Amino acid sequence: MDTFDAFLEAHPIRRYKKGEIVLQQGEIPKAVHVIKSGFVKVYSITAEGEERPVLFDVTYEVFPIGWIFNKIDRTYFYYEAYTDLELYLVPKSDYIHHLRTQPEELWRALNYYVERHVNYQLRMHALEQSKACDKVLYTLEFLARHFGSRGKGVRTEIDLPLTQQDFANFVGLTRETTSMELKKLQDEGVISYNKQHYIVHDAKLKQMLEDK
Repeated sequence: MDTFDAFLEAHPIRRYKKGEIVLQQGEIPKAVHVIKSGFVKVYSITAEGEERPVLFDVTYEVFPIGWIFNKIDRTYFYYEAYTDLELYLVPKSDYIHHLRTQPEELWRALNYYVERHVNYQLRMHALEQSKACDKVLYTLEFLARHFGSRGKGVRTEIDLPLTQQDFANFVGLTRETTSMELKKLQDEGVISYNKQHYIVHDAKLKQMLEDK
């Protein structure tokens, strides 16, 4: 990431406190946002006033992608600092020029977008499940792949500090149902969790997914 880091460091940084809105739904962005540190929650609000997280963005992720590549003219979602956050603000023309003139960076970006596409196919697959237990199980597969780092032994630690309410909103279930399904998976040895810290036991998760 050295070339990309050098490019980013030539641009200003903006800092947000946890809970601050970075972009409003329907806003026309003024710059490409690249995450230096922290997490961004991307969500919509239903007609009933309920929050529905669409995704969470992490370090080096770039948003809003559709606007950057001229597929949309304004944001479709809310972007909120899920933790304390640092962002590089890069003019769109500078970002596009960087990709066009740096073949290695263009390849890096392509790899990033392909990885993102695969991960969000898993996310959609999880949401399509009819049973609450399957929604939670497949969502854990997505979270482990997208936000996971290998811990000691054969387990994956999910780096995203996800509250149970946000987990519930993310899978479209009530908090009570989500809590019950997570407790079942913990009892079966698939996961361990404490507050916002989740650990997936890889072999157990793989076996359950194969059984499905």
